[in-house]
Amino acid sequence: MPRPLRVAEAADRIALHLGRIVQRAIAGVPDKERVSVGLPGDLFASFAAAVA
Repeated sequence: MPRPLRVAEAADRIALHLGRIVQRAIAGVPDKERVSVGLPGDLFASFAAAVA
C-alpha cells in the first residue's frame, strides 16, 4: 500500500508528472514538425488532452 502524499512532496510530484506529459507530447511530434508546431499549436492540444 502506498504511503500518503505529504504536502511538501505535492509540488515535486506534480512537476514530475507534467514533465513526463510534456516529454510524451514532444516525442509524438515528428522531428521536422517540432519547430513549426511549438507549444501554442498541436503540442499544447496534446498536453491538454493528456491532462484532461
